[in-house]
Amino acid sequence: MAKLEQMSFDGLPARVDHDDHRPPMVGGWRRRSALVGAVATALVLVLALVVVLRPHRPSRAAADRAPSTVKPSTAAPAAPSTTGSTTSTAVNVTTTGKPATVPGAPGRLVITTPALDFGATGVLRQIRLSNPGDQPVLWSATAVVDWVSVAPASGAIGGGDEALVAVSLDRDRAPEGSLATTISVTGPGGSVGVALTGTVDRPPRITGDAIDATAVYPQGSACQPQVATVTATVTDGSGVASVVLGWRTPDHQEHTTVMSSSGGGVWQGRLGPFSASGSIGWWIVATDAGGNRARNSERVLPVLDCVPS
Repeated sequence: MAKLEQMSFDGLPARVDHDDHRPPMVGGWRRRSALVGAVATALVLVLALVVVLRPHRPSRAAADRAPSTVKPSTAAPAAPSTTGSTTSTAVNVTTTGKPATVPGAPGRLVITTPALDFGATGVLRQIRLSNPGDQPVLWSATAVVDWVSVAPASGAIGGGDEALVAVSLDRDRAPEGSLATTISVTGPGGSVGVALTGTVDRPPRITGDAIDATAVYPQGSACQPQVATVTATVTDGSGVASVVLGWRTPDHQEHTTVMSSSGGGVWQGRLGPFSASGSIGWWIVATDAGGNRARNSERVLPVLDCVPS
């Protein structure tokens, strides 16, 4: 009998074994069916394992959306370890009641104007006080002479603030010459003296001016007196340089004569004789060592015609 070739399941020719009593096509089909079943079984097992291990997504999303009901712990935070590597630990501190008040730095009085110079003409100066501390400080200021005054005389300076004290010099009452006195400023740490300097150079003072005659007569007449004596007291702190007696005749001619010192600040000079009758205006001019001049008010001396009795 001729050999028959049949096509196998996979497209290859299947060998016909005449010694095998089973039909050739039936045996190949069974082997392939067993292999396919094993592969299908394995796939089913793998899918089942994936389904079991994978969480249900909708449930997890719901869990993410649900608010947490875990309450914060009220236990005190553990102290960070001091051994090993250094780690930063955040500690939330809850305060109850008002925070403790921390007092500021004590007040301190600082005098930023240690000296005052009034010069030759000044009458007003200022002392500047400050408080670099946080708490208020009390202060007071006092002049040690009666020709110096302060305003205000006391007060309080807040923390970081300052104050000005006006110091006035009464030149009419101050002694002439160089000034040297102090302003006493008192604060928490005690008293400090602020030096006051300056000069007072006033014009000379002419006082007690007088004349020994109420009228005189022309020179060469038979009537007396023909000359009058003028005296005056002149004082000045820096010293008197000169005292001059001046006058004006009826024809408006001016004349001067130097007065002489008779001691004790008293100066004197002669007025006359005059050649004709009329009214003579006279005055005194005093000059001190600093060049300051003073002149008294003008007086009148009548020169009368002589009428013999």
